[in-house]
Amino acid sequence: MLTVSTKDEEITSGEKLIEYTIQNEKFKVRLLNYGATLRAIELPNEAGVFENIILAHANNQDYLKERSFLGASVGRVAGRIKKGEWGTVQLDQNEGVNHLHGGDIGFDNVYWEATISRKKESVTVSFTHFFASGVGGYPGNLKMTIHYVIYETKELKIIFEGVTDQKTLLNPTNHAYFNLSGGKEPTIASHELFLASDFYLPLEADHLPTGEVLKKIKLLEQAELLGNILKSSHLEIYQEDGLNHAFLLKKGVKPSVILSHTQSNRKLKITTSYPSVVCYTGNHFSDDDFGKHIAIALEFQKVPDVDHFDYLGSHILNKETKYSEFIHYVF
Repeated sequence: MLTVSTKDEEITSGEKLIEYTIQNEKFKVRLLNYGATLRAIELPNEAGVFENIILAHANNQDYLKERSFLGASVGRVAGRIKKGEWGTVQLDQNEGVNHLHGGDIGFDNVYWEATISRKKESVTVSFTHFFASGVGGYPGNLKMTIHYVIYETKELKIIFEGVTDQKTLLNPTNHAYFNLSGGKEPTIASHELFLASDFYLPLEADHLPTGEVLKKIKLLEQAELLGNILKSSHLEIYQEDGLNHAFLLKKGVKPSVILSHTQSNRKLKITTSYPSVVCYTGNHFSDDDFGKHIAIALEFQKVPDVDHFDYLGSHILNKETKYSEFIHYVF
């Protein structure tokens, strides 16, 4: 049976930082109300000791100090928007001239209201926040709810739901970084990645898609050791110092992504309603806490910067139209 516990920390701003722990004997998930953050996914090793398989700060208040996006909910729009431009609308330009992860105030750096509900074999923690029109430059008031559904069977489902009173953009994701070794290995080189995808989007020097769609085989095989990918001489991988690319997922193929680690005997299978995934191998990490390629973020979303390429879909959410997408992790 899943149990639920909470831990509160008073913050000098007057806010309350709350950690939610949902667990049974085989599975443990920790969440934070700040950033509607996935704080930890813990699985037992062969000795029965729980290990966290996603990157995390040492202390909860460390999440308040910088925008690391570790396990955070990201939005309104995940990824980059070229020059922060959507038609005549000017969004925050918070990465040089471009817009990144929702702008100066995004899903990741605000406090969310939480409610907890229970069913026979699952516990759901639902985070809700109201984003006023103009925040990040986005038009429209947005009521956003992110549901974390934790199942007895070592499964986690994240459901993103939103509604707006004005035409706007919405393309959220979760930004957890996975290292299935549970901290035993400093990189994800020994992990194997499978993508149910035939096509990917090449990138410009500023990490934005060029608008082309190329066959995935030109970048990597169907299933490949990440260490081989990271050592690849392919120009785009060299340019990014690893993966930072969007892959178009095959419709109806389940799972969409498999990440496996033979040494720990762990495998993660992911199914999603989203049409693409950005695979990012932590290329920017470079300090004592997190080194380069320490983990991989699997950012399921609609195609990045898609509204500059109308043949690949859209991030537009129309007035009073309910947004709903999910990511389902099976461990």
